[in-house]
Amino acid sequence: MKRLILLSLCFLFVFSFCKAERISFSDGYVLQASIYRVDGDLISSSKMSLQLRNNESTARSLIEEALKNCSFLRLSGIECGNQVYTVLLAKTAAASEDKIALFSFAIAQTLMNNNVCEGVNLLIDGVCPEIDGIPLNTICAKFTNSLTLSSAVEQHIKTRRTTFYLPDSSGKYIVAVLSSESGEDFKYSGLLKKYGHVTFDTSVLRWFPAGYDLYDLFAVSSEYNSSGRKVIYLKCRDSSKLDEAFKASKIEKWQFLAALCYTFNDNCPGTERVKVFIDDNPVAALPTYNGAIVNVENSEMSRLFFSGRLGAIRRGYENGSRETLVQKSIVLPCQSMNDPVRIIETCVPDVNAGDVLDAYISGQEAYISLSNRFYTKTKSLSLTQAHKVYYAIVNTLYENLGIRRVMFLHDSQLAGVLSCGLDLSNFLYPDFGLGS
Repeated sequence: MKRLILLSLCFLFVFSFCKAERISFSDGYVLQASIYRVDGDLISSSKMSLQLRNNESTARSLIEEALKNCSFLRLSGIECGNQVYTVLLAKTAAASEDKIALFSFAIAQTLMNNNVCEGVNLLIDGVCPEIDGIPLNTICAKFTNSLTLSSAVEQHIKTRRTTFYLPDSSGKYIVAVLSSESGEDFKYSGLLKKYGHVTFDTSVLRWFPAGYDLYDLFAVSSEYNSSGRKVIYLKCRDSSKLDEAFKASKIEKWQFLAALCYTFNDNCPGTERVKVFIDDNPVAALPTYNGAIVNVENSEMSRLFFSGRLGAIRRGYENGSRETLVQKSIVLPCQSMNDPVRIIETCVPDVNAGDVLDAYISGQEAYISLSNRFYTKTKSLSLTQAHKVYYAIVNTLYENLGIRRVMFLHDSQLAGVLSCGLDLSNFLYPDFGLGS
């Protein structure tokens, strides 16, 4: 880390006297991580130093380390959320239920013990795994020592929660929300009973109002299709009341169907698809987020049908009254939820698109290069105004990415002292004394 800081400062010094458009940080950083791996019939942890590249996905690197000695699972994707991550795995060889469960717990422990998330869902070849009939969904139990499979399953039963998906208010995304209760074991009808009765951020998420419970609106069952896949059947009991629920909540139809697909897929072992019937007719086509009509093969919807529509809540800061900053929530696509440029330009109102030229994340440090346009705009601000603008960026990066100090550059050159007196020549640290 000392070498990185020295190298970075050298770059800053050199480029402050030249016309280069970018500073290039060639080094990465070292992450001190707890890695959980399967060792026979045990899940054991060890401390490791991982060399990561700047802006590299921490979650992906951790999962790949946890799977280093696995010969039958391959990481195929990660769906990031605020509290819960869904890890998508492909099975490359036959393996017992016990072995799959051991590696599932190893992945979950690695992510949670490195403070990546609070809960972990796993989908193997598109479906939720299970052991002895117990779904390995939303694993939340954390261990610090080695553990056996039986002890891991025992704690999982006591602490497992349920991941629900809710539409966002923009009509563009659905967002994962963790239930607050532990030890839940919902069957199909239980999921419908609980749906919507979870704590969520009402400033950016929506659900049906009271009086429109899914358990009353839909009958639920499961069947196997001609390909041998288990399909959840949801048959609407009262289509006129369902229409009322859509109007009252302002939820888009595609968001509702996507939320159901993701929720049943995450929580019900062996279930990959959902088939919805309205007035005894299966939904065969629906408008997507951009208004296009898409046909649904065999009327069976899966999460792949809604690929790219998963969002995550990020929290930014905007100017409040007097000397305060006010926190607000924004929904970003999950693939951008850890992108510092997207976070700053979306979550901080005083920063516009194109104002951030580059952002380099190195561990808990960030180097943010702002445009000359932004610099010119902030030069005329008072000390209080400038303080709020720059610390809104610093606090936002800390809130969402855990960044503990930020160095600002203007057009990739070292920033100095603004005319108002704000010193940008050194790292800035989060300042929540401005209010939240």
